[in-house]
Amino acid sequence: MKVTLYEVLKSEGWVSMERYAESLNHELFKLPDLKTSLFCPEIKNLPISLKSLARFTPTPWLFAYPERFILYPLKAQSAQGDINHITDHSYSHVVHWLDPKRTIVSCHDLIPLRFEQDKLTLKIYMQAISGLRKCAFIIASSESTKKDLIEFLNIPPEKIEVNLLGVESRFKPSLVEEKRDIKNKYGIPDGKILLQVGSSQSSKNIEVILNALSEIDATFIKVGADLTREQRKILEKNRVTNKYKYIGKVPDWDLPVIYSIADILLMPSFYEGFGLPVIESFSCGTPVICSKKGSLPEVGGDLAVYLKDETDQEELICAVREILSLSVVAKDKIAGEAMKWAKSFSWAKNAEKTHLIYKDLMAKL
Repeated sequence: MKVTLYEVLKSEGWVSMERYAESLNHELFKLPDLKTSLFCPEIKNLPISLKSLARFTPTPWLFAYPERFILYPLKAQSAQGDINHITDHSYSHVVHWLDPKRTIVSCHDLIPLRFEQDKLTLKIYMQAISGLRKCAFIIASSESTKKDLIEFLNIPPEKIEVNLLGVESRFKPSLVEEKRDIKNKYGIPDGKILLQVGSSQSSKNIEVILNALSEIDATFIKVGADLTREQRKILEKNRVTNKYKYIGKVPDWDLPVIYSIADILLMPSFYEGFGLPVIESFSCGTPVICSKKGSLPEVGGDLAVYLKDETDQEELICAVREILSLSVVAKDKIAGEAMKWAKSFSWAKNAEKTHLIYKDLMAKL
């Protein structure tokens, strides 16, 4: 069986989606009677002169995102396999260019349908996910995402299979020497460290962290996207710019060490479709404070510290202080339990279940 895994364009910088496709492909490669290939073309932007035409058209996003919506699908047609697997739902529009009866889409979340207010952005997003109704099958990253697919898009439940994501073996506690080297490399200060990994979108609710910083004796480290202009204004208003350190996008081999350096991972999101940083943090023995929204209870289990109200900065302050004040013995116990829980999230198990979905679809063709 030949399977083409359609990966997101690397120029878009969706690191978590790249890792999903590559981790899945790595494990699928080990399974019998299966030949996989990653499709990720190198596409150059259209000339700026063509993009400027966008304001004169009723569909400006076609010019704003020509790589994803025009050039990528054109190239995708020639790469089809016995099974086509689009690894990110925001590329499901590519289904219209492929054989839909042979095409599966992985859906990780539908967060914009809950929070996005801008009509043009929603129009672009609805076009991006338009193939979810047309494809043969959908793999959801969590029960929460499956419920959203049913609620927002009226997808039949029998068309969706939940398959939890995994965590790579490189996510584990780091040695003292490794932590020292990474702290020097990125200029991470001594003292208590609070960590957030990912984007700075409004759904991440980073504002509650920034507003709490003045009452917490710790440095807030951010990996991924930097703060927005509005979020930086909060730092300035509260006079805590000295408590914030932006590291940026880091190499895969540095991220586990950064998790190990952190005292707590913070994820007070308004919603998550899975929450990969939670199990990555647990794998490194680092505790997590997060909201109860979306899939986070599925990922955090009984080990995460959940906020009753993710907008309440006083509750966040108390939760952080409580963890920071724990004894070494208590912290070691939490770390051991967290690492044990994280082992239940395996890319090998994810790949095996994905393989079964491929075989079931092939049998129906």
